[in-house]
Amino acid sequence: MFQLDARPRPAKTAQVQLLLYGVEPRSEEFTVGGAESRTPHDDPKEAQQPAGAAVTSRTEPQGGNVKEVPPEAEEKEEPKKRTGNEEDEEGEKKGEKKGEKEGEKRKCGEEEKAAPPQKARHIPVSGFLIDVSCPTEERLSVRVDVTSLPNHLAFLYGLQDIINAVNANYSRRAKPRVCTVRYYKEKDREGKETQRKILEFSPYPSPIINTLKEARERLYAALRQHCLILASEKVGSQKRHLFFLPSGKAADLELEVQNINAALRTLQEKVMEFEASEDARSITEYVAQVQPIELRAVIGSASVNPVPFSLDRQFVEAFVEDARRSLAEIDARREAGLRALEAELEERRRKMLSELEQSMKEKVLAVLDQLEGAIKENRDRPTRSLLSAVSSAASISSSLQLGIAKPLEELERALKAREKPSSAAKGLAITLGAPGASIRQIRERIAAEPLLAVIE
Repeated sequence: MFQLDARPRPAKTAQVQLLLYGVEPRSEEFTVGGAESRTPHDDPKEAQQPAGAAVTSRTEPQGGNVKEVPPEAEEKEEPKKRTGNEEDEEGEKKGEKKGEKEGEKRKCGEEEKAAPPQKARHIPVSGFLIDVSCPTEERLSVRVDVTSLPNHLAFLYGLQDIINAVNANYSRRAKPRVCTVRYYKEKDREGKETQRKILEFSPYPSPIINTLKEARERLYAALRQHCLILASEKVGSQKRHLFFLPSGKAADLELEVQNINAALRTLQEKVMEFEASEDARSITEYVAQVQPIELRAVIGSASVNPVPFSLDRQFVEAFVEDARRSLAEIDARREAGLRALEAELEERRRKMLSELEQSMKEKVLAVLDQLEGAIKENRDRPTRSLLSAVSSAASISSSLQLGIAKPLEELERALKAREKPSSAAKGLAITLGAPGASIRQIRERIAAEPLLAVIE
C-alpha cells in the first residue's frame, strides 16, 4: 500500500496549473491569462494555501493502487449548482483560454530564438567597367624648338608679354602666364649627344583653358559620385583607377557625360573664334621668327566607354562552359587547363569583390568622418561636401541593394531637411538598430561587418 502525503506542495501545484493552461513552466517567471509575471511564492497567502486550492486533483485508493481523478471527472460526479464562487470559476476558464494563446505565442517565440541564423542573401553585382577618355589642356599647347636661338630667354620673355596682353582682353583677373623651356638630350646619327631646347606654351586665353580643366574635373567628380574603384595602378606620378559602374547608376553617369560634352562643344566654338582673331595672329606672327605655327586645336569629347561586366559566380561558370564547348576534343591536358582557368577566374572575381567591398566601406566611412567633424564643430547645417558624400554612398548602396542603403537614405533625407548634424547622427544610430551609439561606435561596427554579402 502506498501512503499518500497530504502536505501542501505549491511548486507542483503551480506546475500542474501551468500545464493545464497550455503554458510551459519556467524556472523563475510565468504568465497565465495575461497576468503579471511573478514567481509562484511571491504571494504569502498562496504559499500557505493547500495543494488542492488552485486546481483540485483528489486521489482515492483502488485495489491497492493510487488513482488520480482529474478535475474534469470530479466536475461530472458533482451536480451542477451555482455557488458563490461561480464568477471566479468563469474567470478561470477565460484565463485558461488566454493562457493557451499566451503559451502558443511563447512557444513560437522560443522556436524563433532557437532557429539558426539565416545566411546572408546573395547580392548580384553586375554593371559596367569604365574606360575614361577626356581631353586635357595639352590639346591647347604648342611646342617650338628654340635650340638655334643664341638668346632664347629674350625670345621667351617677349612671347610672355604678348600672351599676357592678349589674356587681359579676355579676363580681368587673369594671373600672369609663364612660358617654360624644357631641355632634352638626343643622339645624332654619329652617336654624338646633343641638347635640344623646346619651348612649351599655350596661346589660348585663360578662360578657354580653365573651361577645359573644369570639364575634366566634372567628369572625374561624376565618376567618384556614381562608381566604385575596382582596381588601382600607379603609373609614374599618376594613379590610374579601374572604375566599376553599378547598373542602376549607368543612366545618371551617361546624363552627366552628355552635359559635359555639350559644354565641350561650346568650348570648341570659342576656340575657333579665338583662332580667327587678331589676338591669335599677333602670337603666331611673333613665333614665326623661329618656327611657323598654325593654331587648329580640336577639343574632342569625353566618354566613359562602358563595358558590361558581372561578378556573379554563374558568369564565371558560364564562361568556362562556353570555352569547353568551343573545343572539338577535350583530353586530360585540356581539361586540366580549363580547371586552372576556372580557378584563376574565380580568384580574380573574389579579389574584385574584395576591392568593391573596400571601396564601398571607404565611401561610408568618409560620410561618418565628415559627420563627426560637423558635430565637433557644432555646425547647425551640413556642408556641401557632406551632402555630396552622403548622396553618393546612399545611391550606390541602393543600386547594389545593400542593407546600409536605407540608413544612408534616411541620413541624406534628414540632412537635406536642414537638420543639425548631431540630430541626424542620432537618427542614423536608431536606423542602424543601435540607439545611443556614437559615430565612433557606428564606424567600428561598419568597419567590422561586411557590406557586400556576395563572397560565397
